[in-house]
Amino acid sequence: MLDLINYFNYNSTLLVVEYNHNIVVKKNWNKIIISNDDKIEILTIVGGG
Repeated sequence: MLDLINYFNYNSTLLVVEYNHNIVVKKNWNKIIISNDDKIEILTIVGGG
């Protein structure tokens, strides 16, 4: 998972990661190994007015 986040050059302080319908805590990103049928959502927090 961490490789994917680094590949897209996301600012990790502003991300929420969902893996197979579960929110993954940032400290566990490096423990996730992605398989073919896994579902991943990466959301970024954006401020606005």
